[in-house]
Amino acid sequence: MARPPTDKCHAGYLVLFLQGVAALLPWNVFITADGYFATRLVGTPVHESFLTWFSMGFNLTALFVLAINTLFLRSFLPRPSVKITIALVGILLVVFLSTVLVKTPSITGMVFFNMTMCSIVVASICSAYLQEGLFELASAFPEIYTQAIMTGQSLAGFIVALSSFVITWAHLDPALILASVVVPWAVTDTETSAFSYFVSVLATIGLASVAFAGFLRLPLARYYMAPPAEVAASLESLLEDAPVRKGTQNPAKLLWRVRAHASAVFATFFVTLALFPVLTSAIRSSNPSPAVRALFTPLSFVLFNGGDLLGRVLAGYAPTLLRGRGLLVVALLRVSFLPLFGLCRLTTSGHSVVFDHDAYPIVFLVLCAVSNGVLISLSMMQSAHSVAPHQRELTGALMFFCLTSGCTAGAVASFGTHAWLL
Repeated sequence: MARPPTDKCHAGYLVLFLQGVAALLPWNVFITADGYFATRLVGTPVHESFLTWFSMGFNLTALFVLAINTLFLRSFLPRPSVKITIALVGILLVVFLSTVLVKTPSITGMVFFNMTMCSIVVASICSAYLQEGLFELASAFPEIYTQAIMTGQSLAGFIVALSSFVITWAHLDPALILASVVVPWAVTDTETSAFSYFVSVLATIGLASVAFAGFLRLPLARYYMAPPAEVAASLESLLEDAPVRKGTQNPAKLLWRVRAHASAVFATFFVTLALFPVLTSAIRSSNPSPAVRALFTPLSFVLFNGGDLLGRVLAGYAPTLLRGRGLLVVALLRVSFLPLFGLCRLTTSGHSVVFDHDAYPIVFLVLCAVSNGVLISLSMMQSAHSVAPHQRELTGALMFFCLTSGCTAGAVASFGTHAWLL
């Protein structure tokens, strides 16, 4: 059997890493630029709950698209590389229009909200096809390439959150920073901040589109995407209980075979989206400094996304840290983060405060984020390689469907979390 081509300068890994960044950048910029959206939505019925609506719109749309694909359209869909290319172009157009909308302040209130929701829905459709195509594509490659996509997705959130933190810090009113008493905080120009976010996302997605076109020409990509018949036969023989079978594959049977990994992915994202950002952003600092209080919420986004990124990187170094049922058990134990965060100092009154010091929510947030990154990455990496090679593409699509289902269920649960806060 011919040896696979080497990934020179890790070019293939880096391109898939960049695709992971591009896949979730639009979503991350919508939820991280909350100050901008809060300003534009002042006086509307959704001023206090727009983040929950954004989350619902994005995740429900993605779930619907993936369900239709899985149940009815799979045999009509183009190959993964075509899905990815079309989705990148679609995301590019949506982000461009959102950038223009930032510089159109005359559009306000519910009209602005409805236009934003439409942008989120279209971005969700494109992102769903992009991620589904990426996981289908990566399922034919060694496990480390799935980890590249997962890590890239996490880096997208970290970059946007870090940018938000820096821009918020840079735009703090100097009088506020020097104040000796606690006063409300303010950012001087949310429009400029949001414009910076969207332009950065636009440039990144443009770069990802060009990089993927180059990726398709790499010898490594050509080898794994269209292996010779004898290579495919040799790969098939690596799994003793997976003989080559022709014909239609049964998604239900395949999903049952990877049920532990699929359930772990669902449970992990359900807990995460039920808590973050609706509950974690409601935690306020006990520090008397107005500057610290102003930066505490942006810092929580940085810590969560940084911890998630760390967890996904760790999964690449320890791909067998947890397996099967072990992943599911740990995922279910993460429900304990709900009472832990609920006992911190919240912006709403009427809740008991047990963990009053800022160190407590920071530790809880980092543990929640790292566990999210580790569990998601290990589950996605291991699932496609626990089935026969000819089943891997469909397995990748099914795992992404479970991931999106968990996100949607968590987004729905976040309404209950929000109601509990009131």
